[in-house]
Amino acid sequence: MDWSNVAIVSDMRALEFSDAPTFLDRSREFLFSREVEHNLLLSSALTLARSNAPRAQAVVFIAAIDSKNVTRGAALRSPNRRWIVSAPDSETAEFFGSEIARREPQARSLFVPTETNLNLLAKFIEESRLELEPSITQNLMRLDRTKKVEPAEGLMRFAQTKDLRKLVKWSHLFAKECGLDESPSEAEEVIRKYLQNKQLYVWEKGAEPLAMAAFGGITPKSVRLSMVYTDPMARARGYASTLVHRLTHKLLQEGHGSCVLFSDASNRSANKIYENIGYKTVAQFTELRALARAYKSPGNDLMAASSSR
Repeated sequence: MDWSNVAIVSDMRALEFSDAPTFLDRSREFLFSREVEHNLLLSSALTLARSNAPRAQAVVFIAAIDSKNVTRGAALRSPNRRWIVSAPDSETAEFFGSEIARREPQARSLFVPTETNLNLLAKFIEESRLELEPSITQNLMRLDRTKKVEPAEGLMRFAQTKDLRKLVKWSHLFAKECGLDESPSEAEEVIRKYLQNKQLYVWEKGAEPLAMAAFGGITPKSVRLSMVYTDPMARARGYASTLVHRLTHKLLQEGHGSCVLFSDASNRSANKIYENIGYKTVAQFTELRALARAYKSPGNDLMAASSSR
C-alpha cells in the first residue's frame, strides 16, 4: 500500500488504489454484501480487473475506511471525470463530497444513491464552490423471475454489422433522450463495442429491426440490461417490452441469478412496462451534474462541463 495516497477526514480515511484487483480485495465485503445495488460500480471494477491492459491513469478507485478499519463506501472515477459513488449513509456521503471536492473540484458528474445525494451535494458545493444540481433520478430495478406477457409480432436476434447504421442512429437518439451529450462518433463506438462482445439484440419484424436492447454489467450474481430503445415510428406496439422480456428470460436461463436495469424514475410508462415483466425497484440513484456556470472563488473561475456517456 502506498500510504502517500491515504487521506484522513474526520474518523474516516480515503484509500486510493492504483488498480482494480487491489481495490476489489479491500472493498469486496462491502460491495458483495449488496451486490445488486452495487452492480454499476462493481461490474465496472470487475471488468477492469479482468482486463490485461494497463490501468488508464485517469481511472481512480477509492474506499472509505472507518476507525475500525471497515469499508463504509466506495467510489470509481472514470476517464471523463464522472464519479460512481456508493455511500449508504449521510456520514459517508458527506465524506465523499469532501473527498471528491478536494481531488477534483471540477468533476463533471456524480452518480450517487438518491437517499444520500443531498448530503454529498451540500458538502461538495461547500468545499469546491462548483455548482452541481440533481439531474435525472433513476430506479434500479431487479428481476429474478419473469412474468408471462403477451408477445409482440416478430423475433429476437443478435444485432449484426448490417444493422450498424440504424443502431448508431438509435444510440445517438437514445443518448439525446437521456440528456447525454454524445457525438455520432461516440455513439458508433458504443454500438461497435456491443457488437464485438455479442451483447446487443434487436427485435425484428419482416426483416426490419424495430427495437434494440443490450446487456453487460456482469457480476457473479447479476447482469445489467441497457440501451433499451424503440424506433420512434414503431412505438407503443410492445416491441421493446417483448425484447426485454425475451432477453431477460434468456439471461436467467444462462445462469445469471438476477437481471437489473436502470429506468428514469419520472417515466411512469416505462417503469410500468418493466414491472409487468417482473422487475421491481430496489434502489434509486441520482446523477449530480455540473452547471454551465460555477461559484467563483478568489483567483478561480471554475467552469462546469456537460455530461457524456
